[in-house]
Amino acid sequence: MAAPATTFTVDPIAPTVVADLRAVGACGASDALLKLGLPDGYLAAATVPSALATPAALDRIVVARAFTVKVLSAPRTSRGRPPFAGQYVDACPHGAAMVVSVPETAENAVFGGLLAARARAVGSAALVTNGRVRDVGEIREFDFPVYASGMSIQSAQTRTRAVAVHVPVQIGKTTVNPGDVVVADANGVVVIPAARTEEVATLARSLAAVDDKCMHDIVHEGSSLQAAFAKHRGAAKPAAASETKL
Repeated sequence: MAAPATTFTVDPIAPTVVADLRAVGACGASDALLKLGLPDGYLAAATVPSALATPAALDRIVVARAFTVKVLSAPRTSRGRPPFAGQYVDACPHGAAMVVSVPETAENAVFGGLLAARARAVGSAALVTNGRVRDVGEIREFDFPVYASGMSIQSAQTRTRAVAVHVPVQIGKTTVNPGDVVVADANGVVVIPAARTEEVATLARSLAAVDDKCMHDIVHEGSSLQAAFAKHRGAAKPAAASETKL
């Protein structure tokens, strides 16, 4: 099947923002979202599956714009909602992370070896999904970043269909909009609203610098955690639960 005629684009992320978010990773971005009182953006179902947890995969930090994909069960698409006219991987803009929402009841894979090959060819940054994937060997061969709920031996075929791309999607409690920024690493995946990305990145780097000082005092000066917090976080009283990093 030919690639879809529609061409989708995403805006580049400023290099300084990418550098800040890669420095702090998903945990640091999550801390900044919480500090700013924004939705936490945590995609709890999307992690590095154990079968794909190579050293390279565990060391990798992905920072990319979201290219969203909505997948429904095949029976729902046959009852009036037509499938997307093409393969979603063909439509992914260069440098974007495919964020694929899947019905929670789906047991089949929505991504596998052929899609990994094509994703590499189009320059996709990663796959992020609450669904399952398959073809472990081929995904590992292409060293393509995958964050998913797990593995499956079943193909999508008659089970699920992509019905829309580049539209808002819901994964768990988080709404992901096209162009939002995805930060993914071995800890998990967080999504930052596009309009707040620079603010989140700057604050995350600042919070991380404070925690680095706490870590230095604990490791090199024998400081207690409470004393380190009081010194560097300015806590005159025990830190609130929302401000405590384990």
